[in-house]
Amino acid sequence: MKSLVLSLVLVTTSVFAGPLVCPIGTKSVGVCTSTPAPGDHEVAAQFAKTITVCSSVSKNFLLVQPEAVQGQVMPVQVVRRMGGDSYTFDSGDVALTLDVSSSARPTPDKSKRGKLHLVFKAAKIQASSTYKCL
Repeated sequence: MKSLVLSLVLVTTSVFAGPLVCPIGTKSVGVCTSTPAPGDHEVAAQFAKTITVCSSVSKNFLLVQPEAVQGQVMPVQVVRRMGGDSYTFDSGDVALTLDVSSSARPTPDKSKRGKLHLVFKAAKIQASSTYKCL
């Protein structure tokens, strides 16, 4: 299953060499780390071990870092709402949404809960996984 995930990541997204940094004009506003919960899908958890949210007034990106391969920079559309934000990317072959929501009760480490929803359209795979965002 891991080889399928890594193959899909390489085939369906842009791969950049070198360390991932926020694109010029944006800054990191949060980092989400995979914390799979019971019922989560391994495909989604392996697709992105960490996700960094980069933002400016007019641009938003996700830096998606899988476990064993080079990460990718994805331009996203953002929907801001009370209690959280949604970041959406659609390349035609892969669609993903990262929902980040604040807890009704503050956590000691001030973390937020993230949920990654992932669709590989050609392979007809849908998966989701849980993230802890700081």
